[in-house]
Amino acid sequence: MMSKCVLLDPAVINIIAETVVGPEAVDQYSRERTGNRSDVVYTAKQSRRLPPIVVEFQNGVNEPFICRLSQYCLNASAEHGCKPIAIVFCIRSTDNRVLSNAHASKKNQFMLRVPSYPWAKDCFLLNEYSIKQFIREKNLHPLVALTLFLTEQKQTLRECPRNDDTTIRMLYRIAINASDTQGPAMSELLNDYTDVCKESAMYLNEVTEAMKKDEFDQELRKRIIERVDEGLKMIQAFSKKHKSGNSKSPAPVTASSSASSSASSSASSSASSSTSSSVPEPSPSSSSLRAKNWEFVDAYIDKENVAGTDYWKMCYLKGRKEGLFTQYKNPGSLKSAYHRYKKQNKTSTQ
Repeated sequence: MMSKCVLLDPAVINIIAETVVGPEAVDQYSRERTGNRSDVVYTAKQSRRLPPIVVEFQNGVNEPFICRLSQYCLNASAEHGCKPIAIVFCIRSTDNRVLSNAHASKKNQFMLRVPSYPWAKDCFLLNEYSIKQFIREKNLHPLVALTLFLTEQKQTLRECPRNDDTTIRMLYRIAINASDTQGPAMSELLNDYTDVCKESAMYLNEVTEAMKKDEFDQELRKRIIERVDEGLKMIQAFSKKHKSGNSKSPAPVTASSSASSSASSSASSSASSSTSSSVPEPSPSSSSLRAKNWEFVDAYIDKENVAGTDYWKMCYLKGRKEGLFTQYKNPGSLKSAYHRYKKQNKTSTQ
């Protein structure tokens, strides 16, 4: 996340644009605020004259990633009417099959050119190996410094190689400023994510327990659907809130609260209040009652030996008089539950 914040700084945009496009690109590019097709897209004020720049940073670069990158570039080309330039910062490893087709750029040998026809005007790859022989120079090229900053991933300036370099120092200042401004938003995102995980687990557990019940009448079905709907609304609210990175929009709606941007302790109390109105969990007494229900039905079948459509109605009415079948609203729901019980019992004894 911090790497992406650094790549959005105007000074860093100029470093990349000037290197891959030319001096005419200085102060001409800004971040494009559309979609999630790639990590970052820079577009120029004079978009017809200067190509868009697609910027990616990846832990590992391999052929599947190059396929995705080509699609990002085709999207940019379709939108802006010209092929983009792609630049990729590889943080960890680069697949040998990608390296075998790459060669050093004649203009800037610390960049590797990757075949990009027909999806991009150019594609440049930078990693720790491509810049290795250039980091000893007295004055680092700004893009070499940026690559070193991204690949080393050091938390402090003191830990970073070449911490004497002007560009390296500038990048750490940018990162510190980004951390100060992004910190509260990241904290809120983490809290909301924690809430979503806890509440989603709660809803799914309730639905799972309800599905295990032998009785599955219309009322229970309705309550299950309500719980699923509540879970979906909460997830959708979270997605909508953080899709654009706007941390000031309304917090996710949960079953117990219309606004939830608090920490984990608040989420716990929210979950407990929501559970009180949920489908009740099975208890020993309810299991004992179900056993009595089925014993009664079995005895009724043996004793009465009644056939026809009135059979379950008669059984149901007689059982209700004896305090049984209280969880079933009609003879049909009793019949369905009994047959499920017999089927499960048969399976378990095989």
